[in-house]
Amino acid sequence: MTGQNDKSNNLYRHLVENSIFTPRQASIIYKRLKSQSATDSQKKSRRTDREITAGAYYRQVRQCREKVVQLVYSAILVRLLGAVDEQTFVTIERLADQLGVIFSSDNSDISDGDQVESVISVMDSLVKKICKV
Repeated sequence: MTGQNDKSNNLYRHLVENSIFTPRQASIIYKRLKSQSATDSQKKSRRTDREITAGAYYRQVRQCREKVVQLVYSAILVRLLGAVDEQTFVTIERLADQLGVIFSSDNSDISDGDQVESVISVMDSLVKKICKV
């Protein structure tokens, strides 16, 4: 992979490294959500392309689901505790929307590694600012 994909991959890798999800779990979540809109034949081919056993795969799916549920409860809790303010979730939504544009756009204005590092730096600063603890 070269060009825009490398830049998006670096940004994606940074997000995963700083999340509660492993790279495999992030991949499983993405593929599961993507497969909800796939045709039956595409779903079958994905099931046979797994690099892990069916039991291990479904255990990972269950763990992903549990982590997402815990994440939602944690978000509610930190808001109630005052660890983040009422604008936090609006800010996170805006950031996610902007990152979505970067990931989905072939013509993104992120054209070199320095700009990717700048995006990561701004994102990290914003996350630290959001946290009142």
